Amino acid sequence: MKKKAMLVALLCVMGLAALSIGNAEAASTWYTCTISQAGANWTPSYVVVLSDTATTPAFTNREFVIDSASAQKNAIYAAALTAWANSSYVLVYLQGTAVGSKVYAIYTKK
Repeated sequence: MKKKAMLVALLCVMGLAALSIGNAEAASTWYTCTISQAGANWTPSYVVVLSDTATTPAFTNREFVIDSASAQKNAIYAAALTAWANSSYVLVYLQGTAVGSKVYAIYTKK
Protein backbone atom coordinates (compact mmCIF):
# COMPACT_ATOMS: atom_id res chain seq x y z
CA MET A 1 0.00 0.00 0.00
CA LYS A 2 2.88 2.37 0.78
CA LYS A 3 4.34 1.80 -2.68
CA LYS A 4 1.02 2.63 -4.29
CA ALA A 5 0.67 5.83 -2.23
CA MET A 6 4.25 6.86 -3.07
CA LEU A 7 3.61 6.23 -6.76
CA VAL A 8 0.43 8.33 -6.71
CA ALA A 9 2.23 11.13 -4.84
CA LEU A 10 5.13 11.03 -7.28
CA LEU A 11 2.79 11.14 -10.28
CA CYS A 12 0.94 14.11 -8.74
CA VAL A 13 4.18 16.02 -8.19
CA MET A 14 5.38 15.24 -11.71
CA GLY A 15 2.03 16.30 -13.14
CA LEU A 16 2.09 19.61 -11.27
CA ALA A 17 5.67 20.21 -12.39
CA ALA A 18 4.75 19.51 -16.01
CA LEU A 19 1.78 21.88 -15.84
CA SER A 20 3.82 24.66 -14.28
CA ILE A 21 6.46 24.53 -17.01
CA GLY A 22 5.39 26.60 -19.98
CA ASN A 23 6.11 29.49 -22.21
CA ALA A 24 7.21 32.59 -20.32
CA GLU A 25 5.22 34.72 -22.72
CA ALA A 26 2.00 36.23 -21.47
CA ALA A 27 -1.24 34.55 -22.50
CA SER A 28 -3.69 36.14 -24.92
CA THR A 29 -5.27 39.11 -23.23
CA TRP A 30 -6.47 42.70 -23.66
CA TYR A 31 -4.13 45.70 -23.39
CA THR A 32 -4.69 49.46 -23.62
CA CYS A 33 -1.98 50.82 -25.90
CA THR A 34 -0.72 53.69 -28.00
CA ILE A 35 0.26 53.19 -31.64
CA SER A 36 3.52 54.72 -32.84
CA GLN A 37 3.65 53.09 -36.29
CA ALA A 38 1.38 51.19 -38.65
CA GLY A 39 2.13 49.77 -42.07
CA ALA A 40 2.46 46.74 -44.33
CA ASN A 41 5.47 44.51 -44.83
CA TRP A 42 6.71 41.99 -47.40
CA THR A 43 5.13 38.86 -45.85
CA PRO A 44 2.37 40.37 -46.73
CA SER A 45 0.99 41.35 -43.34
CA TYR A 46 -0.01 44.54 -41.65
CA VAL A 47 2.23 45.57 -38.75
CA VAL A 48 1.52 47.90 -35.82
CA VAL A 49 4.00 49.13 -33.24
CA LEU A 50 2.31 49.31 -29.85
CA SER A 51 3.20 50.45 -26.34
CA ASP A 52 1.27 49.27 -23.29
CA THR A 53 -0.05 52.20 -21.22
CA ALA A 54 -0.19 50.33 -17.89
CA THR A 55 1.72 51.69 -14.89
CA THR A 56 4.14 48.80 -15.35
CA PRO A 57 4.03 48.22 -19.13
CA ALA A 58 4.20 44.67 -20.46
CA PHE A 59 5.90 46.02 -23.62
CA THR A 60 7.03 49.28 -25.21
CA ASN A 61 7.43 50.03 -28.93
CA ARG A 62 6.94 46.40 -29.90
CA GLU A 63 5.89 45.14 -33.36
CA PHE A 64 2.71 43.09 -33.62
CA VAL A 65 1.30 41.49 -36.76
CA ILE A 66 -2.21 41.54 -38.14
CA ASP A 67 -2.31 38.13 -39.79
CA SER A 68 -2.84 38.21 -43.55
CA ALA A 69 -5.05 35.10 -43.27
CA SER A 70 -7.52 36.86 -40.95
CA ALA A 71 -10.91 37.66 -42.44
CA GLN A 72 -10.90 40.87 -40.38
CA LYS A 73 -7.38 42.03 -41.32
CA ASN A 74 -8.54 45.12 -43.24
CA ALA A 75 -10.97 46.18 -40.50
CA ILE A 76 -8.33 45.71 -37.79
CA TYR A 77 -5.80 47.68 -39.84
CA ALA A 78 -8.34 50.44 -40.53
CA ALA A 79 -9.05 50.78 -36.80
CA ALA A 80 -5.29 50.92 -36.11
CA LEU A 81 -4.77 53.65 -38.73
CA THR A 82 -7.73 55.63 -37.40
CA ALA A 83 -6.35 55.48 -33.85
CA TRP A 84 -2.87 56.43 -35.07
CA ALA A 85 -4.17 59.39 -37.12
CA ASN A 86 -6.25 60.67 -34.19
CA SER A 87 -3.61 59.94 -31.52
CA SER A 88 -6.21 57.79 -29.73
CA TYR A 89 -5.63 54.89 -27.43
CA VAL A 90 -6.48 51.39 -28.61
CA LEU A 91 -7.77 48.39 -26.76
CA VAL A 92 -6.09 45.36 -28.37
CA TYR A 93 -6.45 41.62 -27.92
CA LEU A 94 -3.02 40.11 -28.48
CA GLN A 95 -1.78 36.55 -28.93
CA GLY A 96 1.12 37.36 -26.58
CA THR A 97 3.65 40.08 -25.90
CA ALA A 98 6.59 38.78 -27.96
CA VAL A 99 7.66 40.60 -31.12
CA GLY A 100 5.57 39.35 -34.03
CA SER A 101 2.65 38.12 -31.92
CA LYS A 102 -0.72 38.42 -33.62
CA VAL A 103 -3.34 41.11 -33.09
CA TYR A 104 -6.73 39.38 -32.84
CA ALA A 105 -8.90 42.46 -32.24
CA ILE A 106 -8.51 46.21 -31.90
CA TYR A 107 -10.83 48.99 -30.76
CA THR A 108 -10.15 52.72 -30.68
CA LYS A 109 -10.54 54.28 -27.26
CA LYS A 110 -10.74 57.83 -25.90
